[in-house]
Amino acid sequence: MPIKVYAAVLVIVAAPALARARVDQKTQIHFQGGFGGLIARLVSLPDHEGLTVTKEVDGNRGFMRFGDFGRLIDLDTGQSHGLDFAGKTYTDGAIDEARRAFEDGRIETARSRVRHEVSRKWTNWEAELEVRWSGKVELINGWDTHEQIVTVTVYEEGSTLEQSGGFVLTADVWIGPQVPAIREVREFEQRYVKAIYGNALDVETIRMSAAMDAQPALRKAMNAWVEHRKGLEGSVIRVTMTFEAIPGPAVPLEQAEDDLPGGAGFRCFLRSTKKREPGNGRELWMDLRTEILRATGVSSGDFAIPAGFVQFTQHCQ
Repeated sequence: MPIKVYAAVLVIVAAPALARARVDQKTQIHFQGGFGGLIARLVSLPDHEGLTVTKEVDGNRGFMRFGDFGRLIDLDTGQSHGLDFAGKTYTDGAIDEARRAFEDGRIETARSRVRHEVSRKWTNWEAELEVRWSGKVELINGWDTHEQIVTVTVYEEGSTLEQSGGFVLTADVWIGPQVPAIREVREFEQRYVKAIYGNALDVETIRMSAAMDAQPALRKAMNAWVEHRKGLEGSVIRVTMTFEAIPGPAVPLEQAEDDLPGGAGFRCFLRSTKKREPGNGRELWMDLRTEILRATGVSSGDFAIPAGFVQFTQHCQ
């Protein structure tokens, strides 16, 4: 059974501390609406409820597992092995090969597939970021946290959200103390991502890269969120993120399909609403929730291909 592409990039920047750590986190993700379905296809990641991901690092070696899939990474040797626990198989891979594949194929393929569907008029975007502390506190899995609400509003340059419609990314962030194990795992993942993608992508946006190429407004929103998160003090214990489409003034369906932005997904949204009314028809396209369950300064130390696994071989018909 082939190892799915996204197994390599679910792995999650700063100076390397080269220590042992283990983090267990739970992730939920849902896609809705026209463009939500397009996002799901582009990121090759289906809806799922409560997927638990285990990540372990020891210096420049890392291991991650989610469900029946996993990955072993050794930054010193430049090797990366995909694991299929259900089929007890593994695939060999080199980080250099992954970097070339990125540069030559995946993103450009996604771009060419959706280029003719991308925004016709909304090619220039403005983003406004608003941060609000709610004053709420919560004990989450043993950590004292406080809530921060981050809202990124994206709209057509020179206009307003009310005039042109647009998109809103909302992040409900629960921030705890700086947890060393979370930092160690995150720093390792950043080194891994940088080895493959250079400065082209950040660990926060790796899974969404193809979707961001399809919808520049999503890229604008995600980039604003990433820059904000870099400056947060403490560890993010839980974050719930939503991405919504906000319709503008009422427009006849035919004119909307001809003139308005957003590609095929947005036009599907227009067809489903027939006529857009000001302030109505707000549609949720994606919601993502990640929560740290446990974080410790130890790992199993087992960064080898499990016993009994055989190398996967692709059989051509």
